[in-house]
Amino acid sequence: MELLKVVVMIAIIAVILALIGWYIFFRKTRSKDVMRWLYISLCPNCGDSSKNSEILWGHQFARPVKRCVRCKYEGIFVDVDLNQVEDFQKNLKHGIKI
Repeated sequence: MELLKVVVMIAIIAVILALIGWYIFFRKTRSKDVMRWLYISLCPNCGDSSKNSEILWGHQFARPVKRCVRCKYEGIFVDVDLNQVEDFQKNLKHGIKI
């Protein structure tokens, strides 16, 4: 009877630890998804958003190479904070490159 109690307690502890691990894992992956929405990809040549771009090629471990529809730039776009998009585009107009 004592052995059965020990096995049940170990099983309960294992389930609780597994649930805590899953909670932490999903919490961290959700925060990465939220961070992705705080940035936008802009063309480093003209400042146009990546919504108007064509993906030429990409890889899961590398940034995708895009073509800007507006200025025909081909390369890696710059991720800019949503709050700083206007400043980035102003700097491009004044000739300040990144």
